[in-house]
This record gives sequence, C-alpha cells and structure tokens, in this order.
Amino acid sequence: MECYPLWQMRLAGWRKVAVAAAVLLMAACAEGGDGALGVPSATVATAPPQTTTTNPYAVPGVIDAAYVDRILAGLDAAVGDITREILATRAVHRNVIDQLAEIYLNRDLLNLVLRLYQQDIAGGFRSYKTEPGDPITTTVEIISADRSCVFGKVHRDASQISTNPDLRFSNQWIAIRTAEDLKAGTVNPTGWGYVYEGFEPDLGPPKTNPCDAA
Repeated sequence: MECYPLWQMRLAGWRKVAVAAAVLLMAACAEGGDGALGVPSATVATAPPQTTTTNPYAVPGVIDAAYVDRILAGLDAAVGDITREILATRAVHRNVIDQLAEIYLNRDLLNLVLRLYQQDIAGGFRSYKTEPGDPITTTVEIISADRSCVFGKVHRDASQISTNPDLRFSNQWIAIRTAEDLKAGTVNPTGWGYVYEGFEPDLGPPKTNPCDAA
C-alpha cells in the first residue's frame, strides 16, 4: 500500500504574513561656531508620516470565507516551516513540539500529528518533494462560525509538497478556535489554532461539530 505524506493525510501549515512596519525617523542638526549650540538650517528635514498597521488576523464583525482562508494560509505556512525543519533534521526536537502545540490546541490532535511525523521520519519522507512548499487550503463551506470557533469544509492542494498527491484526501474538515494566550512573536501569529483537522475513517466529516466541545 502506498504511504502518502503527512501533508496529504493531515495537512496543515502556514504562510507568514508581516503585520508590522518599521518607520525610520531621521533628524539633522548643525553646530555653530565658537562653541555655540547648533542652529537649524533653513531647510528642516521632516519625518515621514507614521502609518497605523492593521492586524490581518483581527476577528471581523462577520467571519467569512476570505477571513478563514487568511487564517488557514497563516497556519499552512507555519506548519510548512516546521515540517521543512523536521525534514532537514530527521527529528522532532523539543522546540518543534512546543511550536506545534501553538498550532494544535487539542492534545489528542497534537499527539496524532506527532505520531504521523514520526511515521514520515521512519519512512524516509517517501513521496515528499526534495524542497517541499506549503499546502494551499481553500474554504469550501463555513458550517458554523463565531468569534471563538469556526468549523468548515476545506479543499487542500498538496501538489507543492508531494510527488504523488492523492486527490482522495483533498476534501477535509477543520475546526479552529481562538488562542488568546499565544504570546507576541509566537510561531503562530494568527491567534487561532486547530481543534479538529482532517476527516473520519470513511473520509467524511466528523459526526458532531467539534466547536461544541472546543
């Protein structure tokens, strides 16, 4: 039986989005003669206007597919970075476990993800590309949504990761909830994390809404 990469069977990851901009303020002064304090020149340099940065992950009044896609893209890129680190080191170190715990907020789901990574390591990352990219996750349907938890059906494209993507695993279901305790600078900048991800043994959705237990 062909063994497909973790990306296809469980598939989560992130695209990092820069959410802050630095403004460099420059000032100039001239020194006068005879030890006197400097006087400004006729032309005074003015600092560029400071801009206010909008957090792309801030929860909007209405949670729509575009917002969920933005969160999932962030998570996709994060797991992508972690997976590439595991692929390079052929090991799951303590820092990797800590990073994954910021993404997978359900302990059982986290333990499953760790087991799947260990399987990929033992299997020599068969079917992975030499330099894998990130999966592309697109929202198909939002089943339920509020400011603390979103449950929906998604489509996942593993063609940037796998040399032999299996379309049977394209349709998946996710539930994400807010993780307000995440610190600034975390590996997960979205403020959301998974409490459900993937599909049931029949490749269908979970029997109950995971947000009800989140």
